[in-house]
Amino acid sequence: MKPGDRVKLSKLLSLILRHNPELIGVHLKENGFTEESIEEIARLIRKKLRGFNWVTANHIREVVEKDPKGRFEIKNDKIRALYGHTVKVSINYAESKVPEVLFHGTSPRNLGSILKEGLKPMKRQKVHLTSSPIDAYKTALRKTRNPVILIVNTRTVHEHGIKISKAGKNVYVCDKVPPDAILLFDKYRDERITKIVFISPCILNPNIKAMGLVKLNDQLERIQLLNLLIEKGISVEMLPCPEKEFLGLYRIPKTKSEYEGLGFREFCGKLARKVFKRIMEYINYGFDPVMIIGVARSPSCSNSKVYIGSQDSRELVKGRGIFMEELEKLLKTHKIRVKMLDWDHKSPILSLKFIESILRRRTGF
Repeated sequence: MKPGDRVKLSKLLSLILRHNPELIGVHLKENGFTEESIEEIARLIRKKLRGFNWVTANHIREVVEKDPKGRFEIKNDKIRALYGHTVKVSINYAESKVPEVLFHGTSPRNLGSILKEGLKPMKRQKVHLTSSPIDAYKTALRKTRNPVILIVNTRTVHEHGIKISKAGKNVYVCDKVPPDAILLFDKYRDERITKIVFISPCILNPNIKAMGLVKLNDQLERIQLLNLLIEKGISVEMLPCPEKEFLGLYRIPKTKSEYEGLGFREFCGKLARKVFKRIMEYINYGFDPVMIIGVARSPSCSNSKVYIGSQDSRELVKGRGIFMEELEKLLKTHKIRVKMLDWDHKSPILSLKFIESILRRRTGF
């Protein structure tokens, strides 16, 4: 399905499932799920709405699967919107950890009443909050050119006996927000950099490499890499060093095959889950992970080529290191697209130029 058609169908589903099921004759149960199947909904859309005669059940499933905010849910071939309702439904949300602060965007003309009376659902059934100030701003732009961003102290909300539930990927809902739980975002505004590169630590700190691999002649290129990222307005987060965590600071170099025989993959899997959790936290708060930079030929952190076999008779082949393989699995499973490439200590100038070209395409400058 073309992206434009997907957006068009997504908006239609939001209208039907949140506000106007009568538009095509759909019936909603108390929990928000349709009584009709996905196939039947697709048939009703084709039959009753002009310009949607192309819609199939698979198109609806694709919208749900690729929706960036997790607006919809399919279960037993029935569909529902998870939040945003004006029609009366009662959804039991799964228990989930709530961040210390959430955000809400509004119009300046509403600010006085909000600070006095708190946030109310208005036409919706629930107050909607987000973990991302950027998303709060974008949502408020639909109603005003000059959004005001509010911070909601979730601990204060809980102290009032009000439950906050996670309804989407970064959307939270509650019955109301009392005024003493609301702060103005401008008071805490800073110049946070939202684009992030995750980088293997030995690129910047060669001391954690295996014995015999540390060379100081590429120090200048490492400085140039940092300067490039700073110039592009990108912040840097260091990845863990799986080999150092597994065997210690001083260790003999090993191939990917040799590490496989030591139970290293299970260890890397646990480490990758921690890193993936960090990446998802950034995404949920509105940050943009631009790329992951590994190290060419590393048995754990390469994204391009690795040595296999024994150290005495090793062979260089295409492929990722063990840690990067485990991290890639998690990213693919959750449909998170982050460019994974390498820094090559043997060709630092070429690496720098390649990374710069990717950043130019990715960031637009």
